[in-house]
Amino acid sequence: MLDDGSRLALAAELLGPSVFRFLRSGQRLELLVEGGSVTWIGLAGMTPPGTL
Repeated sequence: MLDDGSRLALAAELLGPSVFRFLRSGQRLELLVEGGSVTWIGLAGMTPPGTL
């Protein structure tokens, strides 16, 4: 379950069909979602594995 701060941050930006960017504790993080599951989490600007 997400706390109120995390819930607010999750909806910040939709970057594409499966990449979400959000702020958490002042850091920009990105999630890669495939098939309904989060497959990668990293700092904004990093490249997910296998995408080069």
